[in-house]
Amino acid sequence: GVPANIFIKAYTHNIPPPKNSRVEFEGKIEKTNANIFDYKSRFITTSQHFTIKESSKINEMLSELRLSIVGRVRSTLKSEAGNLLLSSLLGINALESETKKDFQIVGVGHIFAISGLHIGTLFFFFSHILGNFTVYVNILSLIFVILFLVFIGLKYSALRAVLMLFVFVLGEELGRGRNFLNSLLVSMCIILACFPESIISVSFYLSCVAILGLILSEKVSTKNKALTLLKASFFVNLYETPILTYFFNLFSSSSPLLNVFVIPYMGILLPIGLIYVLVVLVSVNISKPFAGIVNFLYLILLKSVEFFSSLPISYMYLNIGLIQFIILIVILFIFTVLLKADTRKKKIFLPILLVIYAFTLFSRTYTHILDVGYTGDSKIIVFQEGYSSYVFILPKQSISSEVSDTTIDSILKKNGVNTIETLFLLKAPSIKEGSEIANLGRKSYRINLVVALDSVDEDFITLNFARFRFVPDKFQYKKGDITVLFDTSNLTILDGDKSIYP
Repeated sequence: GVPANIFIKAYTHNIPPPKNSRVEFEGKIEKTNANIFDYKSRFITTSQHFTIKESSKINEMLSELRLSIVGRVRSTLKSEAGNLLLSSLLGINALESETKKDFQIVGVGHIFAISGLHIGTLFFFFSHILGNFTVYVNILSLIFVILFLVFIGLKYSALRAVLMLFVFVLGEELGRGRNFLNSLLVSMCIILACFPESIISVSFYLSCVAILGLILSEKVSTKNKALTLLKASFFVNLYETPILTYFFNLFSSSSPLLNVFVIPYMGILLPIGLIYVLVVLVSVNISKPFAGIVNFLYLILLKSVEFFSSLPISYMYLNIGLIQFIILIVILFIFTVLLKADTRKKKIFLPILLVIYAFTLFSRTYTHILDVGYTGDSKIIVFQEGYSSYVFILPKQSISSEVSDTTIDSILKKNGVNTIETLFLLKAPSIKEGSEIANLGRKSYRINLVVALDSVDEDFITLNFARFRFVPDKFQYKKGDITVLFDTSNLTILDGDKSIYP
């Protein structure tokens, strides 16, 4: 009965409505914890259809322009590469969910949030071009970046990045030099003053610690350029990891290495993508001769991410509590102070701090149900513990209104699973399901062990899997803290004494 404000973040695979529009939409609303303090007043939904009730003419014009770009890009780049261009340059949710999941689990999903990487790259691109024509290169480049910001719809993360850029440029123009740490602190204060809600935004803190990591990486000298990139990527991941693992329970072990390639490569793709969008707006026919090259360049990024996401230990789920999170923050604070200090002792203490940091981070893996799906007359349960994924195929006992038939392969892809520690086959598969299960190993899934009921055809198992064991229709399976109990059709998964499923 008490009035309250709620925040609903709505996603759609269509082009979003114009900025500041009043819309009506339908969708299932679910809670989200993508903020720091208030978990109960934020919600998320995905809607395929919405109706615009009210919007401004300028925003309508910009929305129609973006819609035209999407249509023209997709008509010339007829592959997922075109969707990658739209997602990474304009922040449009265009990629297939499986592809986007690959980017997220390997730690390069940040390229879809138009922020510091994009704004900084485009500013450098405009500066390089305008530097040949005017002495007011920084100011004019900033104006072009602001025009880009307006064009993409004043996205929140991009607006914060532009404010930070403005502070850096202003400091440069006023002769304050390159004191990036002071500029970061000033820009954080300005953002919090203009957007007080940023104080509970996880993305705000991720942006700030990423920049802090880049600034502090300069305190460690390297002679090789490749090592410099690896060092910068390492520092960014070092400072972002406590936030990512605390709020999203995800740790990407491939992120530091992959970002060494992705971040510089985005410095090439973003200007090329922007030029291609401008050309395709002028004439689709003029853009067609260049479409093959652009398509190839974006496919390189797609295939690289696809390869890293297929590696067995590319990511893992971790579970850190508030105490561990605070300890990690304190460690990073001491690490930062020592890094800036001019003392020989830091060569001793910095490695020790990193060891304590790693021990605190990896002390507990995260165990949870990734997904429950249905295919044919089977129920598919995907369970994750750290690096290890467990897949259960058991009889579908009842059908609810929310059940939608899909394939085992699509369920695994949607959840970023590439290695299956144990596949539990707790029912005799139909001919169609048997063919699909047999094909899992041929679709780059690594299956370490198959546990099958005695009722499952023995020839089917021995022909398709290298390691397997048969169990009765009532059994107990234990590995580490994980215990699986099965009795006829009832499944229970325990993590120690805690029930994970049901």
